[in-house]
Amino acid sequence: MKKDILYSLLIGNLAALLLFSIFNIIVVLQKQKSKDNYRSNLYDKVASIKNTIEVEFSKRIYLSNGVAAVVRANPTITQKQFSSFSSQVLLNSGEPIRCLQLVKDSVISHIYPKKGNEGVLGVNIFKKLNYEDILNESVNQNKPNMSGPLKLIQGGLGFIYRIPIYIPDSLSKNGNFWGFSAVVVDVDSLLNEIEALKDSSISYSIKTVKGFNSIQYFYGDSTVFLNKPVTKQINIAGNRWEIAAIPKSGWCEIE
Repeated sequence: MKKDILYSLLIGNLAALLLFSIFNIIVVLQKQKSKDNYRSNLYDKVASIKNTIEVEFSKRIYLSNGVAAVVRANPTITQKQFSSFSSQVLLNSGEPIRCLQLVKDSVISHIYPKKGNEGVLGVNIFKKLNYEDILNESVNQNKPNMSGPLKLIQGGLGFIYRIPIYIPDSLSKNGNFWGFSAVVVDVDSLLNEIEALKDSSISYSIKTVKGFNSIQYFYGDSTVFLNKPVTKQINIAGNRWEIAAIPKSGWCEIE
């Protein structure tokens, strides 16, 4: 009889242990499912932010195309004419545009707005900015060049997009090189306008993957990249960034 009692206790304990193990497995699976769902939703948010950044930056940097077209039509454009045109261009562009520039040959000759940007007038970009090879390549191949995000001469963090300008000439196939049109985007202001980045429950960070004369980490806390983040590539005019996101409370708190 004692054997029967012991046997019953053993079976009962094994059954309890099995149920406990099954319960723990269910809990673990539920937590993992919760984390997977959270990660999937976070990925969607990051993808949406990536698309917004690409669109918002692209809308602004390609303003330099319009500026270049004006110079081709009027190579002797004055600062007054440039200011008048630029004020209309920037009317609907918002704060993230730090300034529009014209670079005659190699020197910044026109700028709008002047206030806060006076320090860059007269700067020889080939010498001062130490990337003559990139600029020469841009001139020789008639292609845009982009630098940044970088610390601007006039202060702040910016992203500079330049387009070479050639004036039509019947004696030259490509025309005569006039200089560059350029747009300087205020990186912090533009990113601060993106509402999704203001989510207090998520930590975001953005870094440069491929870019010329660029700061590596320019938004958020760089340690985000060390904590198994959700990531997405951002592509803008040949430059490549990476945005990363994690829950601010940490992955362990996600259930």
